[in-house]
Amino acid sequence: MQKILLVENSVSDAVCLRRALKAVNVLNPVIYLSDGADAMSSLAEMERKAASDPAVVPSILLLDLKLSTVSAFDILTHLHGRAAFSEMLKIVMGDLTDRSSIRKAYTLGARTLLTKPINVAELRKTIKSHPSRWELKKTEPPVPLPVT
Repeated sequence: MQKILLVENSVSDAVCLRRALKAVNVLNPVIYLSDGADAMSSLAEMERKAASDPAVVPSILLLDLKLSTVSAFDILTHLHGRAAFSEMLKIVMGDLTDRSSIRKAYTLGARTLLTKPINVAELRKTIKSHPSRWELKKTEPPVPLPVT
């Protein structure tokens, strides 16, 4: 199953995002890292292992634009142009009003933006835009009531 790497320094935002993923029936396992330095070392390790096992690289990166220690831009720069991460869907999360940061993230390989706080409708739209990346729980259609 394809994995999600969530890099978010706010525990409460990470909890909200996990709830939103559950609400839209996402089954992908989530690897949670709370700071940019941990993300960089984990990504370096994943890159080393990817030659023998490409499945170690998550298919989705959910990256907070406002990280401490190592910035989201440093992480995107590190990933940019590296073969092991070329298929990774990079989604940044942040404030819609910070246009320069959004432009910079897109230049460095981000494919979409989720505004914070996370909105379930926006998350659904993102999932529909990239359906092959997400493992979704099948929901049963409602059973019609008999007509009397």
